[in-house]
Amino acid sequence: WGRAVPGADISVKFAGQAKQVRTDVEGHWAVKLDPLKAGGPFELEVGDGTKTLHFTDVLVGEVWFGSGQSNMEVAVKSLPQFTKSSAPFECDEDTKQLLENGVHPQIRISAITRDHNKTPAWFELSRENYLDVPALMSCAAVLLRQKLNVPIGIVVRCESSSSSGIWLSRDTVEGDAEIQRQ
Repeated sequence: WGRAVPGADISVKFAGQAKQVRTDVEGHWAVKLDPLKAGGPFELEVGDGTKTLHFTDVLVGEVWFGSGQSNMEVAVKSLPQFTKSSAPFECDEDTKQLLENGVHPQIRISAITRDHNKTPAWFELSRENYLDVPALMSCAAVLLRQKLNVPIGIVVRCESSSSSGIWLSRDTVEGDAEIQRQ
């Protein structure tokens, strides 16, 4: 899906499929691909007749989201501002070992944290970065990859010191008097 000039013919090629669609009067378009088997990497090509974008290393699999306060962004290795506190955040050896052993080219992470990742982008969980990734969701990615045997994408977005209520659904908040009180 995306935006282009109104009335433009958009072509999408991905994993052996070719789809075409015309943008609406506001320039919006969306293509629905036929079901795909998990795997990759694949190449994706999107064009509007004047320009074609090529994306490589695209995977098909599971995507999981993790959000919350600063505890969701804590990396495997200690961060300087936490090591000076009375209760430093540091992952145990089992967590470090799980991530080190679970490094896999089909695990991708998109995380925005205050210390390591400021720009949204996908990157591979690797031996070079496994100590810098958000520990909780990265461990989830490793365990999901082991269990499901498909590519796993983890999206982590956190807001340090945010109210826990903003991470809950409206129904949850409205249905719980204690949450409303807090």
